[in-house]
Amino acid sequence: QCEEEKMNKDSIHTDETGVISKEIREIISEAKAELFVNPSKAVLYAGTALLTAQENRLHEEELRCLLLLAEGYHYLDQNKKALDFIKKAEQSADSHNPARKPEILMLYGDIIQAELDNKKALDIYLNALKIIYDNYKDANILGNLLERVAAMYYKLNDYKTAKNYYTQLLEWSELHEDQVLTASTLINLG
Repeated sequence: QCEEEKMNKDSIHTDETGVISKEIREIISEAKAELFVNPSKAVLYAGTALLTAQENRLHEEELRCLLLLAEGYHYLDQNKKALDFIKKAEQSADSHNPARKPEILMLYGDIIQAELDNKKALDIYLNALKIIYDNYKDANILGNLLERVAAMYYKLNDYKTAKNYYTQLLEWSELHEDQVLTASTLINLG
């Protein structure tokens, strides 16, 4: 009977965690919907979800919240706070989900670019690209990273290298049948 009670408690805990995880994801979804319209509200939602995720040791949800907070503060032009959340997201990813590192680096590069340090942003994007090429060849964010790297080379007046990355991006966008990205890449190549 004790073993049966223990199993019931474990399943209840699992069910509660699943429910809490679902609730956090719903809050994150609401925060994402507010991100462009009302970034302050998005930050508020993400902060609330983060506390719940941390209390319940839900590492993936915690990481999502940290990234959303970084992005929200970035949209609020509070890049110092955004960078603080990027650092926390990196630590979380290193401990619990290294596959998310390129996504974190991409947002980090976006924030650094907003601070007008294109060379440093390019280095960060290239680091993320290397991680993807070395470990996650089919990553969904590959197209976004190729686009950012190409744009950075263009901004730095290295047109030959920019063209090389735009060409890679064109191949990727055609392979993934992304017509909007294909069209914008063709415009950039023109």
